[in-house]
Amino acid sequence: MNITITIQNRIATLTGGGEIPCGADGCTVTFTFDSEWSALAVRTARFSYLQKDGWHHRDAAFTGNVAAIPAL
Repeated sequence: MNITITIQNRIATLTGGGEIPCGADGCTVTFTFDSEWSALAVRTARFSYLQKDGWHHRDAAFTGNVAAIPAL
């Protein structure tokens, strides 16, 4: 499964895909960045998820435009 997100003027907009099932493996996010991001070789995606004890997050560093979504 792949989710697509466009980042423009520091605002992220979901452009394709949706929810990721818990524990899913091999899922990705493909980003389209505006020119502000072109100087950054390494980027970080933050994935937030809700559990019984509250919100948690996992960060994933990536290069290029595709980030692997960690199993949440």
